[in-house]
Amino acid sequence: MSNGPKDWRKYYHGRGALYGRTSAQDKTVRNVIKRTANLKKEQLRIVDRDGNILLEKRGLKNEVATTVGEKRQFAPNALVIHNHPEGGTFSAADLNTFGYGATEIVAAAPEGTYRLIRVSSGTPEWTKLRDRIDEIPESSILTLRKQAQANLANSKTQKALNEITRQFTRIRERDGLEAARQYALDTKDRYDELAAQRKREIDAEARRLETKPYDDIYKKYASQYGLRYIFEPARKKKR
Repeated sequence: MSNGPKDWRKYYHGRGALYGRTSAQDKTVRNVIKRTANLKKEQLRIVDRDGNILLEKRGLKNEVATTVGEKRQFAPNALVIHNHPEGGTFSAADLNTFGYGATEIVAAAPEGTYRLIRVSSGTPEWTKLRDRIDEIPESSILTLRKQAQANLANSKTQKALNEITRQFTRIRERDGLEAARQYALDTKDRYDELAAQRKREIDAEARRLETKPYDDIYKKYASQYGLRYIFEPARKKKR
């Protein structure tokens, strides 16, 4: 999913990249990501080159507001990081931050971290990139979920649920309704666990489908407009 260069690590620090993160800035950003990537409401922070948090704001589920005055004061030559509780990459509105002189914007999401970095001395043509994002047609939640369900029709979780249902039918036909009801009681906890897992998988797939058109635009065009686009997947927790 990442289109970063092979030597992408240079974009973490100042060496080799005009607007790369300093080590102090990188440390602060990674600490913020750990604390905010899985929150239910958005938060925003602006971090200077020395790793200091210049501004901290707390918002709602899908929005965190900053004033024009705050962005003019704190965003120039700084990094702006916020979280996306429902996942996904940058919106068109997120790109406006470059208009205030930010060197990098970061979106921390459950699935990983999205980054857009200035890589040229001139002002990036972020408005042209924003225009491309604005042209993406919106898909309804219902459409996304139906597609997600279709994509996961043969997943291990769905197959396990189907097997429990088939076994219930076989027992009812062979041994009667009471035996089938007892089977349903015996397997209820397992069925509920699988159903909850299926919902999480469908939610994640729907988010992926919603994000993909935006992600494709950033991967294809960001470099044309003076920006570097990178996605860093979240580390999977060990069970």
